Amino acid sequence: MNKHMNNSGFTLIELLVAIGIVALLAAYAIPNYRDYVMKSKRTEAMNNLLQVSHLQERYYANKNRYATADELQLDEIFPTPDDTNERAYSISMESTNTSYTVQAKPHGTQTKDTDCPLFSLDSMGKRKPDNDCWD
Repeated sequence: MNKHMNNSGFTLIELLVAIGIVALLAAYAIPNYRDYVMKSKRTEAMNNLLQVSHLQERYYANKNRYATADELQLDEIFPTPDDTNERAYSISMESTNTSYTVQAKPHGTQTKDTDCPLFSLDSMGKRKPDNDCWD
């Protein structure tokens, strides 16, 4: 037998060390990625609320009253979240001639966002939640 056999490949120890390193990286990266996606969906919800607010103010400037959800065609602008679209929030609105409140309610995996569970904006510019979610 030749004592100097040229073995190529990995030993079991090397393979286990590599798997351990990959597992540690995944354990750190996956939760951070989920948080990043959740925060980006929050931003989308806030932008949608601001867009509805701008539509309402434009409508008020022209008609001297606020519009209903049907008049603004909110269902067409913001379709209900389902499996065919990637919307993380459903947009709804209650309005009278002199005021409105528009809400973004989480849908799907976004419901796991316990820090900022529901966004709302009213005709006086009051934003909810009052914490750092709108920052």
